[in-house]
Amino acid sequence: MPLDRFSTKVLSEGYTTGIEDEKQIDSLDTPIDKDLLKSLFRELKKSGLDIPFAVDKGKKPNSIKVRNTQYDLDSWKKKNNVTVPKKVLDQGKGSVNSSGGKLSGADWEVVICVAYNMASKKVDIEEAKSLAEISGWKPTFDGVMDVGHQLVKSAFSSPKGIMKHYGASSADLTKEWEQYFLDATGSPANAATKTPKTDMYIGNQHISLKKAGGSQFMSGAVAETLATLEFAYQQIPNKIKTKEFDSAFQQLTSDIENKFTKLPAEKGKNVTDYKREIKAGVQSKVHDEVSRILKEHTAMQDAIRNIFTSLESRKAVVYEAMTGANKFRDKLAKATHVMVFDPDTGKASYKIIDDKLVTEIARQLQFQINFKTGGGSSKPYSNLRITLSEAFDETMEEFVSEGIDPFSHDVINEGILGRIKDKLKSFYSKFVVAIFRKLKTIFAKSYQKVVALTGKKISIRKDPKVTWKI
Repeated sequence: MPLDRFSTKVLSEGYTTGIEDEKQIDSLDTPIDKDLLKSLFRELKKSGLDIPFAVDKGKKPNSIKVRNTQYDLDSWKKKNNVTVPKKVLDQGKGSVNSSGGKLSGADWEVVICVAYNMASKKVDIEEAKSLAEISGWKPTFDGVMDVGHQLVKSAFSSPKGIMKHYGASSADLTKEWEQYFLDATGSPANAATKTPKTDMYIGNQHISLKKAGGSQFMSGAVAETLATLEFAYQQIPNKIKTKEFDSAFQQLTSDIENKFTKLPAEKGKNVTDYKREIKAGVQSKVHDEVSRILKEHTAMQDAIRNIFTSLESRKAVVYEAMTGANKFRDKLAKATHVMVFDPDTGKASYKIIDDKLVTEIARQLQFQINFKTGGGSSKPYSNLRITLSEAFDETMEEFVSEGIDPFSHDVINEGILGRIKDKLKSFYSKFVVAIFRKLKTIFAKSYQKVVALTGKKISIRKDPKVTWKI
């Protein structure tokens, strides 16, 4: 499920350390009696506040904020004869829900494991880390533990057992999968393709963590593509495999092996630049070569769509891509469950990768072959991308290549609408809800025009349920 959009403001204050266990108070540098602070901590904890204090450890003495802004702190100070200045003890949320930047998927794995163990085993944060077998803890994790607790509460009705962080960067592949890499590239599989499907586990529940909102299901270069399709092909029922079907599949794998290539790009140019120039009539050896490759991509893309058109074949692709069942030797590296989470809302879902889920995703599966940007100075290379909303991505890419922004005020309200009405009508009809999320202010003025164009009305709930996406 692409999956790293969580980022919050870094405040000028440094109140990024959350105190969620009274034992943490012992390590604070403060002139306030620590037993008094612990008493206040317990009082706030009973009110339902998971992290009662936000602390700036960069100041000496440490500055503390009481995170319940409705609490009568002045009366508490007076009652307990606490006369410290506000810079030492005040009220405010602080920035304990801020990571100070982006948290990676691997970071969230650690946070969720610790939050789960605290809920399941009723232990403090240090014991929860030990149970999760965490190899490293970043100070920024303290600032998002509130979110971690929300995610666990949302996904698990009754947490049981111990969640451990798998954390392995690579796992051994099966001999068959390794052979595909040797045949396709002449070299053993690289580290990137050895990444396990399992991120965390609770006993025999091997969990793949995905961030909500992404549409990309899988992305692979030549060897990864061939291996995934071949193992999926082996799972397709024999009743579907006619001679014509087998012949088409063999031709497809041969084309992928021989025609996946790097973009012969000039410095500073990408595939979109070439598409635009080719459409404008620009000619050169490089443009001719790019045009030829793009046609081959389209032909292979059509072939994949035709071969994997049945629900059974698509389910085979989904199951292998989600679990790595045929890819990894180690059982622990193969995923059995998936957790989808949204750090912005604290909502999450937890599901077993069973026939029902695989079928649900298979019905949405789409295939696209295009160029993927290489790392560093390397050139873009042919890539099979499997998405759950590819029509949206394709249409967006087409609009961008034509210099059209379908989300702009002018497109919706002005004369451009008439010139590209048919294309926009299809675009808006299928994805009007997604567009609405991006165009809150524009749709406020343009709602009637979009309804008239698409014949669709928008219904919005105050607390929308998190939908399944990868």
